Amino acid sequence: MIHSTTCLFEMAASGTPAEGEWKLPAKRRCRVAIIGAGAAGLSVAQELLPKLLIEKPEPQGDDKLESLIILEARDRIGGRINTAELSNGIKVDMGAAWVHGTGVPCGSDGKEFANDELNPMVRWLQKNTDTGEGSNDANNTQDPLGAGLMYASPRGNPDTRPRDVLHAPQGFGAADMDQHLIEIHIAKQRVVRDDANITKALELYEKILANASRVGAAAFLCREGMATSTISIGKTIDVLRKYANRKYGVGFPKADDGSIVETLVGFYLHNLQIWHPHSLANVQLSEFIADETEFAVDKDDDEPTNGSADDHTEDDVVDNVHNKGGDEGDYPGPHCNVQGGMGTILGPLQSNGVKECIMCEKKVMGLDWKEEAGTILVTCADGLKVEAEFCIVTLPIACLKTAIGNCDPSNP
Repeated sequence: MIHSTTCLFEMAASGTPAEGEWKLPAKRRCRVAIIGAGAAGLSVAQELLPKLLIEKPEPQGDDKLESLIILEARDRIGGRINTAELSNGIKVDMGAAWVHGTGVPCGSDGKEFANDELNPMVRWLQKNTDTGEGSNDANNTQDPLGAGLMYASPRGNPDTRPRDVLHAPQGFGAADMDQHLIEIHIAKQRVVRDDANITKALELYEKILANASRVGAAAFLCREGMATSTISIGKTIDVLRKYANRKYGVGFPKADDGSIVETLVGFYLHNLQIWHPHSLANVQLSEFIADETEFAVDKDDDEPTNGSADDHTEDDVVDNVHNKGGDEGDYPGPHCNVQGGMGTILGPLQSNGVKECIMCEKKVMGLDWKEEAGTILVTCADGLKVEAEFCIVTLPIACLKTAIGNCDPSNP
């Protein structure tokens, strides 16, 4: 920042451009500075702004104390929420697009369930989306929750549950029970839902996942499985598929037509990779550990207690994997899109004076804790400085480490 300030002085002194055109960036003072105008930053602002009971003083130049300032690096708000409108008027989510499980079964209005069972996102949408207002109608089978939702996968997560979701009927009523999420074609031939190869592929996939979870449980007891450099779910699956039958006789099922079964299993594993979303070689094995109490070790005999791997069926273990981490970030129930795009939530988030607090194209370059003054000095790329009593950073942790290079104290 010293270099850019020096340049500004030199330009002003040179008289090019016109004298007085170049000015040093202003300094702003506020109670709270929020970095990032995504959903998190705007939500925090909605909560805080009414509580920052500052009587706005008469303007006193750059030294007036403001309640709240939101600094956003982009030329738009929303962060990962980015809904674009096509030339034909259709709105498309270019970023965040999904409500991953409502928390209640398909067709439920949620009234028979405890409020904490609902996905918090659904509760928020019920209150804050224009599309959700007045739609909480028992006869509205498309959106009985009144949250402005479109049910894209009524039975749950298709990426992690091929048997229960991908190959299961999806309709709300009896007339729709033959509708499915996908049609599968291999080598230009359709593979129907009750094809024996699908059954075999599902058995193989579930057996692989169940055994990988058992390896994960053993690794957990050895305090391993957290670092992908040590062992990942991808590496575990590779070892199981290549060597288990040959060396240990685990007995993974073999299909009459291995090419179709292997293609289907590869498809299921690809979907699992999409969900995380990383190569399985970069996903921690610990994400797929079944309930570790199934593999608890008694201190006296060092043998598994409370059941062993042989005491549990593949279905038991796979269910535990889904519930304990394989579906991380997922809730039960339908997976949905938001009517009109996820961007519809941004309007309500800018209400109640929040919109007036937002400053776009303000990329934060430095955070400096002034211990004596008890304030944080926020420095932006364009030279703007904001002195705040409190600073809330809503950036993803990886973005925080790379985007804000100058922090005192340093980033953890």
